[in-house]
Amino acid sequence: MSFDAFEDIVRVGRHLEKQLGQTLDNVEGKRRRQPHSGMIENKNEIVLTIEVPGVNKEDIQLSVGENSVEIKAGRKEESKEIGEGAARMERRAQYFYTQIQLPKAIEADGARAKYREGLLEITLPKKKRAQIEIE
Repeated sequence: MSFDAFEDIVRVGRHLEKQLGQTLDNVEGKRRRQPHSGMIENKNEIVLTIEVPGVNKEDIQLSVGENSVEIKAGRKEESKEIGEGAARMERRAQYFYTQIQLPKAIEADGARAKYREGLLEITLPKKKRAQIEIE
């Protein structure tokens, strides 16, 4: 059995992020929040819905493993006001992040995702149990 200190540090860091609700991004001045999500499980698949309003499809990063789904998304806003003798410019950035643990193993290669009107829907086929023939 090998020991990987870096992997343990990352795991502990993720646990602390989840427990304390803070991230290193917050320290750096970025706003990051966990989006609202829902999960429906039926016989053959798991369907996740995640709210990420105001984000372009191209700004969503989705990674799927056998037992979890990770979603990262971001948006940047810029506003300018120019009046008599004064100008004002504001820039804001907001980042969304969530990692969802799945109740069953899934076939990551069969995952599908759709994004419409601020709602991301991810369909994940469940891994089928192998039937073994006895000789």
